[in-house]
Amino acid sequence: MPVTIKGLGGFDQIGASAAFVSTPSGKNLMIDCGLSVGSRRDGDQTVHFSETHAEPPGHVEAVLVTHAHNDHIGNLANMSYMFPEAKVFMTRPTFHIGGSEALNTSRLIKKGIANPPIGYIGEPAKYQHNFLAGFHRAFLGNQENVINAPGWVSVLPGVDAYFGPSGHIRGAAYIVLRIDEGNGKYKYIMFTGDVSFYDSPTVKGMRVPEEFVGKLDAIFVESTYGDRQLIPRYEEAARMVYWALKTIEDSGICLAPGFGISRCQNVLLDQVKGGVKPLFLDGRGRVILGIYEDPEKGYWCDLDHSDGVDLRNDPRILCISDREDREDLIYDSGPFSVVTTAGMMMTGSWANLYATSNGFLENPANTLLLTGFQAENTRGRILEDAVQNGRPIRLGGSQEIVIRANVPPRLQLSDHADGEQIARIVMDLRPRRVFVVHGHDNGRRGLENNLRKAGFGGPIHLPANGDEIEI
Repeated sequence: MPVTIKGLGGFDQIGASAAFVSTPSGKNLMIDCGLSVGSRRDGDQTVHFSETHAEPPGHVEAVLVTHAHNDHIGNLANMSYMFPEAKVFMTRPTFHIGGSEALNTSRLIKKGIANPPIGYIGEPAKYQHNFLAGFHRAFLGNQENVINAPGWVSVLPGVDAYFGPSGHIRGAAYIVLRIDEGNGKYKYIMFTGDVSFYDSPTVKGMRVPEEFVGKLDAIFVESTYGDRQLIPRYEEAARMVYWALKTIEDSGICLAPGFGISRCQNVLLDQVKGGVKPLFLDGRGRVILGIYEDPEKGYWCDLDHSDGVDLRNDPRILCISDREDREDLIYDSGPFSVVTTAGMMMTGSWANLYATSNGFLENPANTLLLTGFQAENTRGRILEDAVQNGRPIRLGGSQEIVIRANVPPRLQLSDHADGEQIARIVMDLRPRRVFVVHGHDNGRRGLENNLRKAGFGGPIHLPANGDEIEI
């Protein structure tokens, strides 16, 4: 029997990453189990929703998670509820970050804010109970399987896995499966997860894993920016620091919304190192910073660092701890810089609150720094489009304002590698076959072109969700 891999999600899309792996010995496991998050307009309102990957076609005995972003781990609690005996493997930072995010999701479910995702298997009325039961199983019941350092781990009979640092965010790992075919033969299959080769303030870029050069039967590689060449991260960080310093010098307020995991912490440390002060951190980013600063939770390899900043005691980092502090800061006349969630300024987020209070967007002394991708129909994308087209923006209801605050072009502070960088590492690894996944059509075809330009002569596949692949 060959090794078979079925794409349950994330093969021809960005989101809901999940691969179902069946081995010659009849064992089944999953690599990642994420959610796809989207939004749509309903009249004057933006409705946010999530969607699961496809249901596994068989019993799942183990789940291996590459990292703690929602599109790779967001459906873990549900999978652990469906398959309570399945062992779960993830790195130590992923365990603590993912556990914190899942616990927060559980609170949102209890408040009626988070609804069952589209494709959820189970009774909606029991979603909270099932999610919490799955959360306890996935995290509290699998502590013995936490990966504390790069290396091999025995997953199932005939299946070993190597977790190595991929440089994307704290705890992010590429995973290499070593699957016993019998007669002393093995298949080696790498799943890159998300990768980055630029050093960020919290994790250094991925290095080529020499032990797998020329050894891989197949590599499943991400292609988020497979068609692009990104601006070096340090150049964009310098641009961000320039605007923050200039805004404070002009007695304004600089607002930098960021994703709670990685982006907020990196933006904060970039500004600390750049001498921006006073500098505040608000939102869920504070919780993740607490994990990053704890050596028992936030570190697992020699790529992890804090750019020489003492996260626990540095007086330059001022954290907002409660509603009263936040309101005092929002209605302060400045000058200061504040980093907060959410990266796309969703309605109800702290970033949205800062931007829509006290005439922030109408004040030409203020600056809004968009630090990452703005999905369609999010408040950040609507605001970005309004700035680019020079039109007023509605902030709900009939309120309409002209944006006078400074909104520079979106910063490219990506935690992903670009197409040329990914092509280079694939060339260095010399796999027999390449499967381009985790990308939209332009990103996947762009990476295919970059691989051919780099000289890769082997088979390159662009599989779709639902495809079953024999290795």
